[in-house]
Amino acid sequence: MSKISQPTLDTTFLTQKESFALKGIFIIFIIIGHNIFLSLMTEKIQFQSYLYCFHIQCFFLLPFLYPLQGLTIERLVNHFIRNYIPLLFFTSIGLILNLAIHTHAITWKDSWKLLFGNSIAFQNITGFQILWFLPSFCIFSIIKEFVSLSIRFYCILMLIILLIIWIAKNCLNITFSNSILIILNPFIESFKYILMGMLLRLLVIKIKYSVLHPITFIFCSILYFINYYYIIIPKYHWHYCNLIESSLRCVMPILFFLIVYHYRSIISSYKVLYYLGKNSLIVYLVHQLPIFALYFIYNKYMIGLFPMFCLSIIGSILFLYFSILFFDKYPIVKEFIFPKSLRDWRHTLLRLNE
Repeated sequence: MSKISQPTLDTTFLTQKESFALKGIFIIFIIIGHNIFLSLMTEKIQFQSYLYCFHIQCFFLLPFLYPLQGLTIERLVNHFIRNYIPLLFFTSIGLILNLAIHTHAITWKDSWKLLFGNSIAFQNITGFQILWFLPSFCIFSIIKEFVSLSIRFYCILMLIILLIIWIAKNCLNITFSNSILIILNPFIESFKYILMGMLLRLLVIKIKYSVLHPITFIFCSILYFINYYYIIIPKYHWHYCNLIESSLRCVMPILFFLIVYHYRSIISSYKVLYYLGKNSLIVYLVHQLPIFALYFIYNKYMIGLFPMFCLSIIGSILFLYFSILFFDKYPIVKEFIFPKSLRDWRHTLLRLNE
């Protein structure tokens, strides 16, 4: 009898079609979570904060279902190109809009923080917090591939050290110098996602999907809202509540991912999800533009929240459709702003110079 081959680091658990479809699901939850009108409508129950417990994290977990590759100079450069080229473009746009719309002075001394994905610095300088994702994902991708190399003892040691720092910062409220914390934060978060991603990969290999997955996710969701209202633990025990929320932000993304992953064959049959996932980075970077425009109208004319929410849904769909259509029609623009590698970007620059 022939042996059944065991999964290795080179094993992939998703087809390209399934991967795009899963990204489509995740990006929809991000769009919902970033809708400011929905946030205002559900402010009392903090629905937006609840969605932040699991939606963006799934993009950090997804690479662990691909073959795990070691870091090379070429891959290192390509990670920078893929993330920092669109970052430079959209930071420039955000800066121009911020200077045109707002009269307050921009704190230029905080500009170095952009390199480390500091969301507050992005908000102050560009007006777009969401740009934190690009430098953070770049740092994460490099560390993930570095961990895939054969220096396990060093990596495990660093994981333990950074995990202790993360627990100290998030659960025990131990303060660090602001500058040190800003530099450390993307590394701490990266190692946290690596631990979560390795656990997810192990669960996909070893554990069969069952009804316990959605039941546990629902339980965690209920626990989140209970914890928010401090029903279980008195309010003065804030550190326990913080520990519960930090734990939920580690557990819920894995559970949510496993549920979506189980239905990947059904999800991948929907062309809309495939199309959204294929263009997920474009969707992520432009989806807030119509929301901000409508929010400006809302503040000026004080229109009802629900009508504005409905308008924001329609406006977002139309804006995203035409944005993707534009990049599909002009692929050279897409290749220039969203390059896949240094070689491709150089080729695009040569074509533009012709």
